[in-house]
This record gives sequence, C-alpha cells and structure tokens, in this order.
Amino acid sequence: MVSSERYLSIICACYNASETIVSLLTSLRQQTDTYFELIIIDGASTDGTKEIIGLNSDIIDKFVSEKDNGIYDAWNKGVELASCDWICFVGADDVLEPNFVEVYSEAIQDCRSRDADYISSRVNYLSENGSVFRILGEPWVWSKFRKRMTTAHVGSLHHKRLFYEVGGFDTSFKICGDYELLLRKGKQLKTVFIDEVLVNMASGGASLGFKAIVEKRKAQMKNRSVSAFLGFLILIFDFFALCVFKLKMWWKNVLFFQRKTF
Repeated sequence: MVSSERYLSIICACYNASETIVSLLTSLRQQTDTYFELIIIDGASTDGTKEIIGLNSDIIDKFVSEKDNGIYDAWNKGVELASCDWICFVGADDVLEPNFVEVYSEAIQDCRSRDADYISSRVNYLSENGSVFRILGEPWVWSKFRKRMTTAHVGSLHHKRLFYEVGGFDTSFKICGDYELLLRKGKQLKTVFIDEVLVNMASGGASLGFKAIVEKRKAQMKNRSVSAFLGFLILIFDFFALCVFKLKMWWKNVLFFQRKTF
C-alpha cells in the first residue's frame, strides 16, 4: 500500500557515474511506493553525469554538485540535507528492487522499529556477467559484527538520531566508514532485519578488496571492538578468505563466458 507521507530519504553519492546512474534512477522510477525523498551529492562530475541528473530532476528533491573529500564527506552532506527520520545510502551503480521503498516503509511503521537505530535487508552481489554470485546480509548480532561487517550496508536504513548520538561518518576512512559508524554504538545498537533481497549491487567495489580489510582493522582498533591479538588473527583470516572469494568469482566468470562462446 502506498504511504501518504515520506518516511525515507535516499542519498546517492556519485562522481563521473554516467555509465551506471541511469540504471539506479530507472529503478527509483519503478518503485511501487513513490513517497521518498531523493538526494544526490555529486563530486563535480565532468563526464555527463550532471546532464543525466538534470534530465531526471522530476524525481530528485535535492542536488549538490561540488568537490568533496570522498564518499563519506558526500554522505555527511546528504545527512545534513535529509528531511526524513530514516536515511539510506546507495551507490550510482546499485539497482533497487521495485518494492524497495514499499517494504522499508512498512518496516518503519512496524512497532518493532519504534526504537530501532538501524534496519537492514539482503543484497544480491552480482558477477561481472550480471548473474547473482552471492547474497549478502545477515541479522545484526554484536558478537559477530564486532569482528566483521555482517550486515549489508547498501540500501540499509539509519535513523537520523543515530547521527546525533554518535556523529557523522569519519572522513579519514575511504572504504569502511559505514562499518566504523555502526561500531561506535557497539552492543547498544538496536536493529531490525528484513529477510528479503531489496538491492542489486555490482561487483568490483572497493569494499571487497585488500585495502578494505586493513581499514576494517583500523575501525576495530578505533572502537576497541576486539582485542589486538584477535584482531590480528581476523586480519590474517580475512586475507585468505578474500583470496578464495576472488578466485571463485574469477572461475565463475570464466565458466560463464565459456558456455556463452560455445
């Protein structure tokens, strides 16, 4: 059912995203619930991104285009502009399921969410060929989250009061600032989980790279979520796990293109 008021501010940070942002904007046009606020923070693109945004101004509520200090600086600007109580962050290469806004709006209105800080769901992580390689996102459990990012941050919701309590994103982070922000509240974070895929995320993002592993450890050290010894063991394990993950993804793409050729 379409809501009668806006519950959700969607923030997209982009830079030179002309090849991907059309798909995101198309997925927003196709939403079954259109009562959302869309904020786009552009890092002064030079490739035609601003022109595409201009052509879609009818669905964009707020638009800023200026140089920034990375994605978390852009997201902080978006939070300042957001007028809704709940805020989510998407990338220019993400595609939202048609019921994304509807499902999240219903979750917001559910009594379980009255005191929640954070609401998340599941995300399709796509291979280069567009097929689903893995489904990301688990219910938030502190004993697991303090060791690694178990929730799918793409498209997840943050209540605005969370930023009043713990502050904005730390712009010294370039990849894991979303994880670091949630670590600040620790085991006191109140969450709701939606067991449904609501976003499709393209592969190749920096969050699944070796630099992200190092940044994740930096976030854990800053917030003392794990001991130094455990943090070191997790770091080693994550390096090996990422190598295996990348090898599996490479092999899956090889098999796909072989079948396509023959």
